Amino acid sequence: MRRIGPVILGIAVFLFFLLCYPFHIHFHEQYQLFLFSFDYFLELAVRPGGIAVWLARFLTQFFYYSWAGAVVIALLLVAVQQVFQKILLSLDNKPAWIPLSYLLPVSLWILLLNENYMIASVVSVLITLIAVTLYPVNGTSQRRTLCYFLTLPFLYWIAGGVSILYAVMLVIIKWSLDRDKIRKINLLLHVLAALALAFSYPMLTSSFLQYPLPKLILGIDYYRYYYYPFYFQYVAWAVPVAVLLIYLVFPAGREKRTRLLVSVLGAALTGALAFAGLYFFTDRDKERAFAYDYHVRTENWQKVLKLAGSKAPASDLELSAVNLALAKTGKMGEDLFRYTQTGVEGLFPPYRRDFVSPLITSEVFFHLGMVNSAQRYTFDAMEAIPDFQKSARCYKRLAETNLINGQYGVAGLYLKFLRQTLFYAQWAGKAQNFLDNGERIDKHPVWGQARRFRYRDEMLFSPDGMHTMLEILCCQNSQNLTARDYLFSYLLLARDLEGFVAAFNRESASFGGTIPVLYQQALALYWVQHNENFRQVPWNISEEIQTRIGKFAASYAQYTSSDPAKLLRKEYGNTYWYYVFFTKNPRP
Repeated sequence: MRRIGPVILGIAVFLFFLLCYPFHIHFHEQYQLFLFSFDYFLELAVRPGGIAVWLARFLTQFFYYSWAGAVVIALLLVAVQQVFQKILLSLDNKPAWIPLSYLLPVSLWILLLNENYMIASVVSVLITLIAVTLYPVNGTSQRRTLCYFLTLPFLYWIAGGVSILYAVMLVIIKWSLDRDKIRKINLLLHVLAALALAFSYPMLTSSFLQYPLPKLILGIDYYRYYYYPFYFQYVAWAVPVAVLLIYLVFPAGREKRTRLLVSVLGAALTGALAFAGLYFFTDRDKERAFAYDYHVRTENWQKVLKLAGSKAPASDLELSAVNLALAKTGKMGEDLFRYTQTGVEGLFPPYRRDFVSPLITSEVFFHLGMVNSAQRYTFDAMEAIPDFQKSARCYKRLAETNLINGQYGVAGLYLKFLRQTLFYAQWAGKAQNFLDNGERIDKHPVWGQARRFRYRDEMLFSPDGMHTMLEILCCQNSQNLTARDYLFSYLLLARDLEGFVAAFNRESASFGGTIPVLYQQALALYWVQHNENFRQVPWNISEEIQTRIGKFAASYAQYTSSDPAKLLRKEYGNTYWYYVFFTKNPRP
């Protein structure tokens, strides 16, 4: 078990995060900006736990690749188990109890299922356990006491609030070693003095650092939401304490059969905890949402559509990713209603003051040519990051939007910081060649197109007037087919047939004679609402569409006494007609 156990743990953790949670890994990476600079190190090092945070962020930057992130997490958890095992064996050689040492990495693994639980906590726990191994178990009582009092302040500054775990574990170890050598009252005084010292450092620190005392005691950077404590992490801190007490108090037995039984029970308990934790706390819905965001970020439109094909989008944000993918692949006019549409919110989700939702919407704006709106949403998302970090992803997009707008000084500042990163430095170096070079930007396949598509005059952004803003984009540049499809889709989703027909008549030349099926359906519906037949229809509506709308109308009239929505869904559920008559009141 001592040899094969760590291998099994490492492989299991690696495969889980690589195959089941890869987009949680990318989620962590995009919301930090690790800089190779002394100022960045000093900014973190001056606060309690800052060294551990710096190390954790150094490791998190490798989450740029999901496989590298899975390797990092696996190695960290295996290291935690190995160090904890070393502590237990140094106190008493009871290998039968060693399977319980896996309870700590398993509990940390379960905590990492929460996307806001930071790697810094795992690094801090590992540093704390390493500090425990330095405790002179075989030394004199005075030497052990001196080691504790000298080590604790340094550990508090390096690892932060988790040093409380160090204090408690050493108190238990000292009690185990000295309980038969000194009087109980003296041992109790030693314990109380040790715990008082552990709490004195946060109190002292609060006098010259602007942090609430509870945060200094329990840790600053272990959870992304600074003002909200994550109480489950303290359960993980209690695990090594409980295991240590069990290890020291209960004998493993002398008989081989008894020791084997203890080992099997310990392994079974650990396995059951791992299985139950992964089963109940794995959030597959969030993983899908993060997958949508990542594929939009990397412009992998086919994977976005593949995700939507396997399971219907569950939110406006996911639906907006799908609709953007449809527009970018030229399928919006054919496949828009293959996915359950909820109204115009599926194109432009309502603005929320958080650090996640504005980023997908900013991607939509960027691809439409609404460069300033993309810049504002990106900046708002970054400033809303709960632990006050900066974002490499946001810095990259802000550099792009400022290059497009000719704000070279601002773009240069963003690129300067990106040059100090590991995985964005090469991109930033190439982008710096575009500073103060408008002609070169005009020739860039992405930035040049964005310059041609963006608004020529100042615009006041208005979510309620989005169709007007889209019309302006279309009128300014007839090659902006994404804006054209978004305009048509917006009017269709708002059930504004009059506006759709007017817009279609203005932009019909861009189709080259072949009208997408959904637009034909909308035109056919408009025509039959104002005419008795299709004899003088001015648009190229196929015979199939003309016949099918007649059948739809007949079926709709036939099923008025029952539930027509349910009966017609199979044959007409992906049509604009079904959306108009059976989708509940989407907001315009």
